[in-house]
Amino acid sequence: RVDTEFRSLLLSVADNPRVLSILRTPNLPETLATIQDQLERCQKALADFLEDKRQRFPRFYFIGDDDLLEILGQAKNPEVIQTHLKKLFAGIHKV
Repeated sequence: RVDTEFRSLLLSVADNPRVLSILRTPNLPETLATIQDQLERCQKALADFLEDKRQRFPRFYFIGDDDLLEILGQAKNPEVIQTHLKKLFAGIHKV
């Protein structure tokens, strides 16, 4: 829903990029506030998810969110996991 609302807003801006016409968009402040609220809730849910994974496997605290998301998203791909081993375990670069 966030993506759809934001894309439709950007399409209307692309059609007429003048500031005054953008400001005349119906319910613009409410729409932007809703989109921001939804994005903040998504970000919090993602942070909670990653924290849960880190609590289950504390070595995940040694890597950033982007790396952890890649590991979790590509869990069945050993080559991807291999690239992150040196960050998770000192002295281990390949298995």
